[in-house]
Amino acid sequence: MLNLFNLLNPVVLTITLDTGIGAQIFESVITVFQFIIIAAGALVAIVGAVNFFEGRGDDDGAKVSKGRNQLISGAGMIVIAIVSIPLLSGIF
Repeated sequence: MLNLFNLLNPVVLTITLDTGIGAQIFESVITVFQFIIIAAGALVAIVGAVNFFEGRGDDDGAKVSKGRNQLISGAGMIVIAIVSIPLLSGIF
C-alpha cells in the first residue's frame, strides 16, 4: 500500500499497487531515478554556491548571477525529485 499526498487538496490518497514482480521493479526504478535526480540537483546547487561566493569575493557580477541561477536550479531539481517523482508510482 502506498500513500501519496495530493498537493492541491491536503488529503492523503491511498493507492494499492499490485505486488507482482513488475510493480516491485517499477518501484525500485523510481527510487533509483529519484536518488539520481536529487544527487544531480545537489551537485548543481553546490557548484552554484561555490560560484556565487567566488563571485562575491571577486566583485564579479556575472559570476554571482550565474552562481545564484545554478543554486536555484539545483534546489528546484531537488524539490521536483522529492515531490513529483514519487507520484509516478501511481501509474500502475
